Amino acid sequence: MRHGTGQRERSRGQSVIEMAIIVPLLFVLFLGILDFARVFYNAMTITHAAREGAQYGAQNDITSKDFDGMKAAALATANDIPGSGITADAQQFCKCSSGDTVDCITGVCPEGVPQVFVQVTVEKVFTTLFPYPGVPQTTDLRRQATIRVQ
Repeated sequence: MRHGTGQRERSRGQSVIEMAIIVPLLFVLFLGILDFARVFYNAMTITHAAREGAQYGAQNDITSKDFDGMKAAALATANDIPGSGITADAQQFCKCSSGDTVDCITGVCPEGVPQVFVQVTVEKVFTTLFPYPGVPQTTDLRRQATIRVQ
C-alpha cells in the first residue's frame, strides 16, 4: 500500500504538535528535579556545618565555652551555599549519667561528675527557583549537632 505525500506531511505536523506538548512538561519536571537537588545539597551542607561547629567546641573545656568560635566554624563550613540567611547558634550544657540536665558550674550529680556537651544549631531558609502549585516556596532547614566534650 502506498501513501501519498499528503500522509507524510500530516505525520510530520503531528510530531511537531506532540513535541510542543511534551517539551514544556519535561522542562517543568527538570526544574522540579533541580530544586530537589538544591534543597538536598543545602540540607547536607548545613548538617555538615553543625557537626563542624560542634567538633570545634568538643575539643576541650576551653573551646566548649568559645561560642563565637563554634559559630564561626559552622558558618565557615557553610560558606559554599549561595545566598545568605544562614545562622548558627552554639551552647554548652551538662548532664548526669542518669540523663538529668544540671548547671555546668554548680551542678552536682549523685553518681559522679556531670558530662559536658556542646550543641550547635545551623538554620537556613531555602527558597525554590519557581513557585510550584501545592509546594511551599520557602522551607526552613534546621540541623543540630550535639557532641560530648573530650
